[in-house]
Amino acid sequence: MTETYPPDPQARAPLWSKFPILRLVPNTLTMLALISGLGAIYFALHAQWRWAVYAIMLAAVLDVLDGGAARLFKCESRFGARLDSISDGIGFGIAPAVMMWAWVLKDAGIIGALAAVVFALCSAARLARFMIMSANPNVPAWTKGYFTGVPTPMGAGLGLLPMALAFQSGHDTAESLLVAGWLVFVGVLMISRLPTPSLKGRRIARVLMIPVALAFGLLVTSLVINPWLTLVLADLAYLISLPGSRARYLARARKEEEKAAAGTP
Repeated sequence: MTETYPPDPQARAPLWSKFPILRLVPNTLTMLALISGLGAIYFALHAQWRWAVYAIMLAAVLDVLDGGAARLFKCESRFGARLDSISDGIGFGIAPAVMMWAWVLKDAGIIGALAAVVFALCSAARLARFMIMSANPNVPAWTKGYFTGVPTPMGAGLGLLPMALAFQSGHDTAESLLVAGWLVFVGVLMISRLPTPSLKGRRIARVLMIPVALAFGLLVTSLVINPWLTLVLADLAYLISLPGSRARYLARARKEEEKAAAGTP
């Protein structure tokens, strides 16, 4: 068989490059995440709290999948990024705020309403800052392992912590003023300058693939068996990890500064 030179670029092209319709997958997943966020609002307005939380969880899963699909199919675009930002703003900003207000914050009057508004605004500000920072080409590569502030999906999970605690303890309500204060605190975490861990761009070592897969399977199983306890433990584990993340970030920043100083004439 005679080989052509230069080789045909389509010969080694990924399979999905021959099927352009697959490039619609990331944006379709984003749309589904948006629908799931709107579904959470619908369930909250009908006092179906558990289904509302499930909808937020589904939106979080779809949010992870759409970014992975965009990188896999090499079809990342500005349109997709902005659509994802809108979906996150609704699913992880507005939806949790509406849920918490309809659940107990309405009992706190204007304070509860303000807490819900503050949470939603902080979520929007967090997303706007993320879009600006992600478009900055001058950001050092090592900082991509960290977010600035708590990301909105995790902010939604933390914001729903009082609801998960109440359901796990067998109650259907909680102290409205405490929930209002907690929601404002989570909003501040989202817009803070706190370095938080990011898994984006990180590759899993081959020797760790099986343990990570097993851990993921255990997590899914735990969510099915006891979703409220799993959510509580996941939120607490994330909160405990924040001081360590900040310490690692500062240590790496000092190391990079020392490298730069050593390389300066």
